[in-house]
Amino acid sequence: MQSEWQRKECLHLTIVQNFDRGKCWENGIILCRELADQYESFYDYRNLSKMRMMEASLYDKIMDQQRLEPEFFRVGFYGKKFPFFLRNKEFVCRGHDYERLEAFQQRMLSEFPHAIAMQHVNQPDQTIYQAEAQYLQIYAVTPIPESQDVLQRDGVPDNIKSFYKFNHIWRFRYDRPFHKGTKDKENEFKSLWVERTTLTLVQSLPGISRWFEVDKRELVEVSPLENAIEVIENKKLQLRTLISQCQSRQMQNVNPLTMCLNGVVDAAVNGGLARYQEAFFVKDYVMNHPEDGDKISRLRELMFEQAHILEYGLAVHEKFVPQDMRPLHKKLVDQFHLMKSSLGI
Repeated sequence: MQSEWQRKECLHLTIVQNFDRGKCWENGIILCRELADQYESFYDYRNLSKMRMMEASLYDKIMDQQRLEPEFFRVGFYGKKFPFFLRNKEFVCRGHDYERLEAFQQRMLSEFPHAIAMQHVNQPDQTIYQAEAQYLQIYAVTPIPESQDVLQRDGVPDNIKSFYKFNHIWRFRYDRPFHKGTKDKENEFKSLWVERTTLTLVQSLPGISRWFEVDKRELVEVSPLENAIEVIENKKLQLRTLISQCQSRQMQNVNPLTMCLNGVVDAAVNGGLARYQEAFFVKDYVMNHPEDGDKISRLRELMFEQAHILEYGLAVHEKFVPQDMRPLHKKLVDQFHLMKSSLGI
């Protein structure tokens, strides 16, 4: 006959084992601490020692073992032929390991063989809702992490950050770029808006299920200037992460950093940053959009910050680049100096 404490202890140990199997070691650590506190209060030092060692092993697994980055998919079930608990509702699903959009779509269509796959991402009209049929609308969505502090902190290994990027997620995002007004063929950045849909779930993923229903949907339009700011901020964050990984030797080779540096420098030299300057720094835009003064200043600051990060990234790259890639490194450095002169740095 188990006492109440023994039953709780057994359940906690089983849950920790399951978190370990699912590679959710951070969740297991929380329960290890709870058990350790109890053992300490009972002066059960033998079990306290075992629990501290189990907790330490979970920390080691976080640092030493690779975890796959899952994909998330938004699924809409439309039409009267779906059962009532799915009918005209939308869900977000966490995909299986290695599962990409095409594979997930095939899996869903095999589960609902009579369903028609919708080929657009626009919200369906009442005709689809009331149809005597099954329509599936599926597209990939991006998780919006709740724990931004740890993700933006320098020096935190990517193995630790990855957990917070893809776990305890309530909100997901889908961006659809579009041109508002007349498209400028010479500089499309001037009219490139983004329609951003944010989905909030009834419960965070992952949970007891891989699926949870969408509770709230919000739609906003991101202006061309705001979009430019986001693009440079995201690229800056990616660069900093790769530089940090390279310095701490978390990556097997320098190729990811090389590709990122090459992409940023190439885009800048071939008109990327210059197009932003032409679109948002000219007198006409500044005079016609006085409300954007702070954002224009922010974009200018980000362009200079990106140049400084690139310079530092190239210095780190030089230390680790193999001999056969030295010519490419020299080309990147030469292009970087062109970019700096174009920015007036």
